[in-house]
Amino acid sequence: MLAKFNPIMAKADAISGAGIQGDDISIAQAIGADTFDVTYIKASYGFKLKPTIIQDISLITYSNAIMINKECKRFTDESQLYKLQGKTDGYSYQLFDKNILDYDLKNDTQGVEMMTALTNDPAGQKWVYFGETIEEAAKKAGLVPKQVKETVEKYNKGIKEGKDEFGRTSLTSGFGKPVPLEKGPFYIMPTTAALIGTYCGLKINEKAQVINVFGKIIPALYAAGELTGGVHGAAYMTGTAFGKAICFGRIAIDSIAGK
Repeated sequence: MLAKFNPIMAKADAISGAGIQGDDISIAQAIGADTFDVTYIKASYGFKLKPTIIQDISLITYSNAIMINKECKRFTDESQLYKLQGKTDGYSYQLFDKNILDYDLKNDTQGVEMMTALTNDPAGQKWVYFGETIEEAAKKAGLVPKQVKETVEKYNKGIKEGKDEFGRTSLTSGFGKPVPLEKGPFYIMPTTAALIGTYCGLKINEKAQVINVFGKIIPALYAAGELTGGVHGAAYMTGTAFGKAICFGRIAIDSIAGK
């Protein structure tokens, strides 16, 4: 269904309950239901490979980590929202040093559990590669050490001169000042994007009634929560997923009860 509605998300992993495959959308479409906001499906960047729970994400880019691809090069402004970083063709890497790790732990960012485990038992964390030098970490990660070092040096120079090649001027959303990556050990984390919610679903009206492709109400069919579109839109704010489940769930029951 991801390939059908939003092909760029076809390779994204998903953090959801087993069996959540969009069956209800397919069933409703079979009787003419329309969909809404399917172009806004987005994954969240920052997950370790093969994630299974929400705690498998780290937003350490917001603590100054940089993102590099399999060619060992940066490709974006890391201060962007993680939803905008969520386009995926498999995975890339987050690269950070000891200063960034310490800053991340101090500021208790999302993924602090992973970073705490990395501090307490670095050798036991199989989701990250590390070394006292950039070259050592890169070699362990299967990357070209010389190219990774050149990328870090280019980033450091741009940050020091205020001329980052991708325009990064903050840690995220205008807050915090980027600093060079200079203190070992250095860490390289293979990172992917995963879907937590899709933002889209069946088209409903203000009574939670499902609307068909002709703009007409489908009798006796109601929908609420992640099954529906029209609430998230192009972005996500904390609480909207629960909000649209609770609010439109209540509205649907009131509609069914004739209130």
